Amino acid sequence: MAKDCSKYLFKGKLYGKGRLVEAVVTDYILAHKNITYSELTQIFSADIQQVTKLKVASFDVVRETSEISENQSRHYFSDEIQLADTKKIRINRGWDKDNMYPSILALLS
Repeated sequence: MAKDCSKYLFKGKLYGKGRLVEAVVTDYILAHKNITYSELTQIFSADIQQVTKLKVASFDVVRETSEISENQSRHYFSDEIQLADTKKIRINRGWDKDNMYPSILALLS
């Protein structure tokens, strides 16, 4: 199967799937400077399920840096973002066209 290299336009720039999610979440945080981790995880909830031939996998959009193990680290962008409640987060980078977060896709239509 060929790799999906789809690009998405957001605020005048083209992004691949992972970088698109990163751009949308970062943009949201910058527009809501007083947002807390709890509020952010309500906006971008972790109720994402991807069903593949082998398994059902859950994806979180963001996770506190302190909760990411060394083995999990490769699944998140390395940039940390500090929120208003001083919690530092990283954004999940494991997106494809089948599990793109619905609210992110809605922003593009």
